[in-house]
Amino acid sequence: MLGCHRETTPGDRLISLATVPVNALCRLAVHLRERGAPPSRVRAPVTVPQTSLPEIRAYAERHLPGFRVCRLLFWRYLLAYRRPR
Repeated sequence: MLGCHRETTPGDRLISLATVPVNALCRLAVHLRERGAPPSRVRAPVTVPQTSLPEIRAYAERHLPGFRVCRLLFWRYLLAYRRPR
């Protein structure tokens, strides 16, 4: 599962601070690529993440033995689970 998490810890905030320049470069690249193109009417639905990474890990520990959570760029996480045989 791929999702976004809410920032709650000092580590979350530190990582977010470090991603600001990367985010700015990505936005610039998209802007340069799309300039001159007709504006898109399609917009992805966006909502503020409600669940923190520690809450996601706690839930997974209770319900998904053997799970893995990887923190990704831009407030995303990847939860991987393989059901035991």
